[in-house]
Amino acid sequence: MAGMATTAVQKHLVSARRRRQIKDANRRFAKLSDDEKRITIVRDVLLQLSTKMIRPKFKSWVFWASKIQAPSDTDLSLTTQIADQPCTGCAIGAMFVCAVRRANDLCVGAISQAYDDTDQRWGTDFTHVKNYMDNFSLEQLRQIELAFERGEGGHRAAADNPDDRRAVKFASAVTTPLGRMRCIMQNIIDNGGTFNP
Repeated sequence: MAGMATTAVQKHLVSARRRRQIKDANRRFAKLSDDEKRITIVRDVLLQLSTKMIRPKFKSWVFWASKIQAPSDTDLSLTTQIADQPCTGCAIGAMFVCAVRRANDLCVGAISQAYDDTDQRWGTDFTHVKNYMDNFSLEQLRQIELAFERGEGGHRAAADNPDDRRAVKFASAVTTPLGRMRCIMQNIIDNGGTFNP
């Protein structure tokens, strides 16, 4: 019985320390310019790829390794639920996960209506994502989606739009999800925080 109480205290202390770390990181992140925030998020994606905390996958939003353990009406931070959990997803999903880990103002209850419990994913409606990645324009998110999925994902390329055609053809020799995600993230860094296919 004493061992169980000690474990609960240790978990609480780790959780409190983790909340302080997140709060400090959020404060530093908030002071960055919009370009710096975008670059920080995509650098986080590259780091998470290298540690296999994010596993890229075509035609996928975000799937976490285990279910989120919180009722949908909770104000529990999504970050505390996903902080140390690996996930699988597309480029936008990976950026969303890193943005939420950085900006930690998203609660489980805030996404409960758009969130699908059965398969641990959200969807492809960028207006929801945009609320938590407000440093990226909807058009930038759309272009990133087109580039990652090669025009076969949640958004289709418009035949008469040259930007769409460029996005679909971006890094056409790279066919793996990991390679495509790395190319996109590096492009954003190389172009000062803007995706430029």
